[in-house]
Amino acid sequence: MQGLDFIEDSTWEEVFANWRADEAEQPSWQECARKKGWDNWESWRNYAADRLSLSRKKWRLYEVQSPQDFIPEMLVGPFKSWQQHLKEEQINELTFAEYVELESKRLSTNNKIVSLLWRFPRETQLIALRRPDRDQLTCFEGTHRSLTTAVAKKHGIALPASIKVRLAVANLIDDDLEILKSMAKGGTEKPDHLR
Repeated sequence: MQGLDFIEDSTWEEVFANWRADEAEQPSWQECARKKGWDNWESWRNYAADRLSLSRKKWRLYEVQSPQDFIPEMLVGPFKSWQQHLKEEQINELTFAEYVELESKRLSTNNKIVSLLWRFPRETQLIALRRPDRDQLTCFEGTHRSLTTAVAKKHGIALPASIKVRLAVANLIDDDLEILKSMAKGGTEKPDHLR
């Protein structure tokens, strides 16, 4: 893939372990899981991953050559909290750069994004899914970091040249596109049948 350097093949178990290490112990994410009706971070995140059968997909790890150029051109992921402000035809279809243009005022008050602008992690890993209909990557995990790169680019704020961003990538199939749409509209609240 252009703009990415292949590192190695991976597995969902490895990708999920990295996600867990980055996020599971953060009180804000634990609280978010509880508000959505889940007992813990892991069951919440597994629910989203299982909807797209991510454990059965082939994973590859890449290093992003130029994060501030590459990441803003990825598509915003299928999560209601980000997609609910968009028009129907924009849902799951906007790049991070396009999203920042539309939602600039709201993003400028997002505490996580503001904090990341000045303290972006030196090394981080995002999760992306290649959409077959657009041959384009959708961010599945790492939206705050991805939006931060787009906000920084829009405002001419250079992130440190030393940052290393890895991308775990798997291919979606056509049937997954309806699930993406459902996720963007329905959110990741615990469904009644699992309560």
